[in-house]
Amino acid sequence: MDDKGLGAAVVWILGKITPYMGECMAVREGTRFVRIGGFHDSILESDSINVINVVLSFGLKSL
Repeated sequence: MDDKGLGAAVVWILGKITPYMGECMAVREGTRFVRIGGFHDSILESDSINVINVVLSFGLKSL
């Protein structure tokens, strides 16, 4: 984390996964990073319409 609120994380995953599962895991790990970091505001972006639809279907417009 820097003084501008920017951060990054890396998670190693063993084995083969589909692109869809990779996107899902990125969303999961990203939201975990936000919660652990104590952020109040965050933006979740994905280029996978399938993942976006799942997030919206659970009413997770505000995580």
